[in-house]
Amino acid sequence: MRCVVELLDVLLGVFFWREMIPISYASFSSIWFWLLLVGIWAIFVQYFFGVSYHQLKHARHQSQSHKLLLAQSVFLYIQRSESLYTDMQKPLVLGPLSFLAAFWLTAAFYHDQELMQAVSFLVFPLVPSLIQRGHLAVRWIGAVPDEFEELFRSIRRLRRWSIVYSVLTVFSAAFWAMALWIEQYQL
Repeated sequence: MRCVVELLDVLLGVFFWREMIPISYASFSSIWFWLLLVGIWAIFVQYFFGVSYHQLKHARHQSQSHKLLLAQSVFLYIQRSESLYTDMQKPLVLGPLSFLAAFWLTAAFYHDQELMQAVSFLVFPLVPSLIQRGHLAVRWIGAVPDEFEELFRSIRRLRRWSIVYSVLTVFSAAFWAMALWIEQYQL
């Protein structure tokens, strides 16, 4: 019973700002971390190649000229960032990025650096969705889909995967934070 009371005390302290510093290096107990985590994913699952999913969804029921304008804006965005998508697949870019990611994750989780752990939960889960977006963009650079529906279906599939990644990220960050809180408060 004492354990339940202490857990409620910790959780209520987190939610009602008691014993909580608004900006602190104890990231998982900061409201700013959680707002940033949810905000990043909310924006990330809404915008694809410079156009919001909401605009694409409503364009399906609009005139052909509206669909064409949105498709052109997506392809202009892809062409503008073509070098970024193709350069990211080169070994001279992937090697140092992989080293930095491995160094960061080792320092964060093996050496128990909470701030680095929090940044890891903010940044690294975006990688699978960015890889999917990059592959789709590289595929579209050479062969642009003829129909708006094909474009919409591809982006809708990409959005669904991004939502899955976001849910997994938020839940894994929440479980990791609870584990840290239980260890810290010895519940």
